[in-house]
Amino acid sequence: MKKPTKRFFKVLFVFVLLIGVFSFIQKLPDLFKKDKRIFEILNKESVKQVMIVDGEDKTTTDKKNKQWLINDFPADKERIEKIIETILELKKEEMVSRNKNKYADFEVNGKQKIEFNNHVVYIGKIYSYGKSYFRVDNDPNVYVADEDLSGFFYPKDFRDTRVYFINDENKVNRIEEQWEEKFLKLTKKESKWFVVSEGKPSSAKATEGKKDRVDFFINDIKTLKGDDAFDKKSVNLSNYQPDLSITVDEGGKEKKGVFYKIDNEKYYFYQEGSNYVYQIPAAYVASLKKEEKDLVQQTQN
Repeated sequence: MKKPTKRFFKVLFVFVLLIGVFSFIQKLPDLFKKDKRIFEILNKESVKQVMIVDGEDKTTTDKKNKQWLINDFPADKERIEKIIETILELKKEEMVSRNKNKYADFEVNGKQKIEFNNHVVYIGKIYSYGKSYFRVDNDPNVYVADEDLSGFFYPKDFRDTRVYFINDENKVNRIEEQWEEKFLKLTKKESKWFVVSEGKPSSAKATEGKKDRVDFFINDIKTLKGDDAFDKKSVNLSNYQPDLSITVDEGGKEKKGVFYKIDNEKYYFYQEGSNYVYQIPAAYVASLKKEEKDLVQQTQN
């Protein structure tokens, strides 16, 4: 009776082993799935703080009430969220090294990194066009990303320095501009713009503006961005001479902004009611100084 019993258990053992091997083989594709995201359980909303390290430069941005801030100054939301989205989509598809001694060769030794939710992504040099090296947390392996991650770090200023003087160009009904002895007024009637400049009698007929020229002018105001920004309390604007003022009626709300000349290279811009003063290159300010001839159809003699 003993031999049949031993034979039975041997057969049973082999049978169970085969089932286990078969089950393991079935799971192999999931275990080594190439398109599996590294941070699969995380989503963009779960990230509340991002630290961006680039050599000696370190920027920490925190999310408060759906707004990204850097030391209470608005951060560039689109840029921060693009970094988060890209990081969360990283996959360990192509492994190129597991040798820790070669980290410096791939530049994944910590000079550039992104820290969030107790995770660290070390960004390396460019692998090829549109791709770069990276490693994650304590994983010793170096991988290749399908994107050039070095773009995370440029420019170095992650603040949102757009002035937001115009938010929706379709709601702009009137623009008034004054600089030196010149005065310009644009008024929208239905879908057309009409221009009046200083020196014309109040009864004079306004000249119809050329649509593309007016559109470009409004877009230049809308996209105005400073190359630096300051808390209003830290800048004494009374020490500077106003050089250009612009008043905009956007959807019935009137807004006024003034450019103060600092020197031949730069200006301060302040919008009434704002907490910030923006530094604007002089070339941008010069392009905003318009005359009637700049915005109407030129007639040929």
